[in-house]
Parts: sequence; structure tokens; C-alpha cells
Amino acid sequence: MQERAYTASLASLEKARIEANNKQRYLAVFNEPTLSQLAQYPTRFLNSFLVALGLLFAWGVFVMGYYNIRDRT
Repeated sequence: MQERAYTASLASLEKARIEANNKQRYLAVFNEPTLSQLAQYPTRFLNSFLVALGLLFAWGVFVMGYYNIRDRT
């Protein structure tokens, strides 16, 4: 009884494998990949500008805090 169930499950497994193999799709490459003309990363100039802008903002906050404390004393 168990041998029949085992044989039936093996047969259904093989049938499922064959069916899955028949349903596979293959990817065809039509356009060859090329290198980009303009580098997107790293963006050194933009990063440098943003760091400089952040430092300028932090300096401004520090100076305003200093003048605020100096005026109150």
C-alpha cells in the first residue's frame, strides 16, 4: 500500500518537473549593454556643495547663538 503511494508521488513529481520545464521562458538579449556617457556616481561637486552649505548653516546658527547669549549677559 505504501509502495503504491510512493510510486504515485514519484510519478506526479516527475510529471510536475516535466510540466515546469516546458513552461520555462528564456530571456533573449536584444541590446548589448553599453557604458554610460556621463557618470552618475560619485557626485563629488554636489556633495562638496552640500557639505559647504551645511557647514555655513551650522556656522550661522553658532554665531547667532553666540550673539544671543552675549546680548543677554
